[in-house]
Amino acid sequence: MIDPGTRRGIRLLFSLLVGYRREAILSTVSAFVWMVMVIVGPYLTKLVIDRAIEGDRRELLFPLVGAVLAAGVIKALGVGGRRYFAFLLSYRAETDLRNRIFEHIQRLEFTYHDETPTGELMSRASSDLSQVRLVYAMLPITIANVAMFVVVVAVMLSIDVTLGAIVSLAIPLLLYIANTYARRVIDIATDVQQKLADNTAVIAEAIGGIRVVKSYGQEAQETAKVHLAAIGIYERSMELIKNRAIFIPLFELVAPLATAVILGMGGLRVIEGALTPGEFYQFAEYM
Repeated sequence: MIDPGTRRGIRLLFSLLVGYRREAILSTVSAFVWMVMVIVGPYLTKLVIDRAIEGDRRELLFPLVGAVLAAGVIKALGVGGRRYFAFLLSYRAETDLRNRIFEHIQRLEFTYHDETPTGELMSRASSDLSQVRLVYAMLPITIANVAMFVVVVAVMLSIDVTLGAIVSLAIPLLLYIANTYARRVIDIATDVQQKLADNTAVIAEAIGGIRVVKSYGQEAQETAKVHLAAIGIYERSMELIKNRAIFIPLFELVAPLATAVILGMGGLRVIEGALTPGEFYQFAEYM
């Protein structure tokens, strides 16, 4: 169940997408162009191997090689367009949110400002917004990656049902690892952001009242507060790093294991004539 605060935050993020729909559409379209070329490239190489080389049709070699090169150029343009428009969207959204936050802070009652540390508000308007910007920057490529994942699995099954089924068995394992990783990391990452806000609040208050601090000789106490806040950030950040150090290698391990199985079984199927060398190359590239 999504809490009301999170629901409002999601609505705000989508409202900004509507406001910058041109950039959102262009970045997503560019990401899909990249995705299509990623899928098309191995297929064209398969044609080079099976038809031009194995089929001994020399007249097809250079046109197909040219098609491979053209696909590579279009893929590069897709990457460039996706990055440009996605970051244009993310920075414009971040700027918009900064203005909205400042305007909202100015409208808040005196009681809110009395209860909320200045440093926490500063953190919300700085480091937290940077995280939101990354969400917008990564959104187009994430959508394209999900679509590419579905299409590639379907294509692999069409090339060879047996090998495609073996690859499909690795998917639940990856999803399990990803889900476990997300459950552990999201809470820690949120806590790190809160501790960063707390640390900013402590420093802002100390600097803002530096005359009082120095007048009463409270430098050591204020330094201790900052040190304690910094230690809290360090400890939680290390928990984040430890989880990443455990789970990222697991992600890296699943693909080579599946690839080794595919290379072994796929090699046998090529030898048996059930799979052409080009199809085997195409399948391995999609892995």
